[in-house]
Amino acid sequence: MSLFDDDDLNDNDALDAVADVTTGAPPAIPEPRNNPDLFAHAAIETQLLNWWETGTMPHTLILSGPHGIGKATLAYRLARFLLATPPPGGDGLFGAEPTPKTLAIAPANPVFARVASGGHPDMMSLSRTLNDKTGHMHGEILVDAVREVPMFLRRTASEGGWRVVVIDEAETLNRNSQNALLKILEEPPPKALLILVTQAAGALIPTIRSRARVVQVTPPEEADFTALLRKLRPDLSAPDTALLAQISGNAPGRALALLDQGGMDAIHGVVDMLETLPAADDGAIWTMAEKLSIRSTPDPLAGMLDVSVWALQDRARNAALENATAPMSHYLQTLDLLERHRAMCEKGNLDRRHTALGALRILQTGLKAA
Repeated sequence: MSLFDDDDLNDNDALDAVADVTTGAPPAIPEPRNNPDLFAHAAIETQLLNWWETGTMPHTLILSGPHGIGKATLAYRLARFLLATPPPGGDGLFGAEPTPKTLAIAPANPVFARVASGGHPDMMSLSRTLNDKTGHMHGEILVDAVREVPMFLRRTASEGGWRVVVIDEAETLNRNSQNALLKILEEPPPKALLILVTQAAGALIPTIRSRARVVQVTPPEEADFTALLRKLRPDLSAPDTALLAQISGNAPGRALALLDQGGMDAIHGVVDMLETLPAADDGAIWTMAEKLSIRSTPDPLAGMLDVSVWALQDRARNAALENATAPMSHYLQTLDLLERHRAMCEKGNLDRRHTALGALRILQTGLKAA
């Protein structure tokens, strides 16, 4: 079904092809601070354990990689471990404590519950917050909150162990916020760890990157991705699971978010839209923008933008394999313009209709040129 079919244009429920709400309540991956499981990343976990055991844990970690692959889950897993585990080499009631094989802390452990609730006195977490005036997320992590980090890490630990700060979406720290962190990075106190979770380590200023240990977190292999999707969404067909692997870049969190934005019908609908968009007239573009701008759950606009980004990346890769330089260049330019437009609209909390119309115009122009 195309998004430009006349029957769709008169549907007040809007965007059947883009935003069919899934029924039922399929299993979901818990929020990172509540997630006791780590999917993949065993090699990184082993490295972190080695740093802990040898006393070489860095004072600042940058966990960098694509969205939805478990970076924040890994950050909270490490935080819980440090807050709950006695120093290595210590003797317990019955002799030397065995060396842990993983960073896992059981959900029944009180530390797990306090980290999950945000109530542990030696744990601090930061991310973007809701703007009460606009009802949207702030485009950046607020600098006033960041200024509390150095003071927190210099305090004596309430429970005599580590103090840990996790900053998610660290790429949204502006220059002032990043400079505020430098105060603690220049003279880090002992047993204090700052974990920056980011999709783009390059967005952090060089003076932060040079004082941190950068850990590149990569997506799981497709076989592992497929196994997890089959467990969480057994209703998906093999072709649809393969399509989700392509769209998400083997990122389970991103794949599930796309499904939550409308299911496979929505994804197929956007793919169809991209085929017909180059020939669409102004009236169809305006109608599409109106329908995409409707606020609903799932969010049709977010779903369209996410799948469009994948489609452009996929077409650029295919063009590169075929040595088709000109189309590849057009796809990459369109991808860059689309992502910049989306970031600008989110940062400025611009009208959804403006976001949708601008995105459709960018896509139409780029697809025509390619």
